[in-house]
Amino acid sequence: MSKILLIHPDLSSIGGAEKLALGMVEVLLKMGHDINILTLKLPINTSYIRSYFGFSSNLFNRIKFINPYRFSYLAKVLSNNRIPHLIKNYYFIPDIMEKIVSKIRDQFELIINTHAQKLYLTSDINYVHFPIVASFREKYLFENHIGKPKSVLKKSYYSLIKFLVLKGFYKVNEESIILANSRFTARYIYKYYGLYPKILYPYVDINQFLKVSGSHNRKNYVISIGRISPEKNYDVVPIIAKHAKNVRKFIIIGSTYSASYKIMYNVLKKATELNVKDKIVFVPNASFEKLLALLSCSKVFLHTMKYEHFGIAVVEAMASGLVPVVHRSGGPWTDIILEGKYGYGYSDPEEAAQVIDEIVNMYSKSMIKNIIERAKYFNKNRFVKIFSRILRESI
Repeated sequence: MSKILLIHPDLSSIGGAEKLALGMVEVLLKMGHDINILTLKLPINTSYIRSYFGFSSNLFNRIKFINPYRFSYLAKVLSNNRIPHLIKNYYFIPDIMEKIVSKIRDQFELIINTHAQKLYLTSDINYVHFPIVASFREKYLFENHIGKPKSVLKKSYYSLIKFLVLKGFYKVNEESIILANSRFTARYIYKYYGLYPKILYPYVDINQFLKVSGSHNRKNYVISIGRISPEKNYDVVPIIAKHAKNVRKFIIIGSTYSASYKIMYNVLKKATELNVKDKIVFVPNASFEKLLALLSCSKVFLHTMKYEHFGIAVVEAMASGLVPVVHRSGGPWTDIILEGKYGYGYSDPEEAAQVIDEIVNMYSKSMIKNIIERAKYFNKNRFVKIFSRILRESI
């Protein structure tokens, strides 16, 4: 048994990165390791996380949480949601977390950074969802991952963040193991760090979703799943809804934070202007049971984010018997549906609507057979096998 420290900046932010981190914890616990977690925002709402992700009730009983506020007053300040998102997440948090780790490094046999936007020098394993340096360097990634500044003040703010982020992001501990969540992400790690990462796809607890894959209660519903945040590009849904004549409902499911309510308001406002408000429904912070129920009665999964890093929700929907429709960019297109082999791609809202209309009309059991089989590739056993091998090389 080894004493392992797992670093994740904010487990209260419910999304694919958090599900991956807790999935790693689950695997490590089953292997008999002593797990400690360093995260910025305490206490953790464990009951909400279990409800949202469907993890077992005793998962958190076997984890020790390290209080970051003992080591840094700034850590306490940074846990405040009122601090601007960009400067907090992309500059202050990586910096303060690495300083805390350097103080407790000798207490652990292995340190795993599960959200390595920055490749921590103190970590033995860095799991990269996407290198933030690429998002700031590439204009098309910046506009889709960060945003398009519309005022002089915001342009100045973004320029400051870019300067601060890029100043320290090229330092790398070349002895650490770098893991990427997709081939799409790996390409940018190599481009900016000159390193070839190992690919470790996030796992999906397939069995929970396969239970509804054979549902006969499907309607002409389209589902989108993901944190309700700007980069998810949900404002394109009303445009697609206007052109998709055969769809009864577009259902958007996702966790929320302070900015989510403005996003929902703007999407519904646009839907009203396009006369499709009755076709769009938001289901914020749905329980896992509610998620499964909605997946079981839908036919299509619409992924609206451009240049998505991987897309766990895409796999979950495929395992549930939905046909994926994703933007022709990012991990969902290159790594999950293999550029159209196990689903459909689109380049603009009109094409997405056309594809969706065709799917809801011809949806059948035979149509989704190969899609479900593809989802099984990202199963837990495969993840455990690869992750266990990597751990044996590290400890």
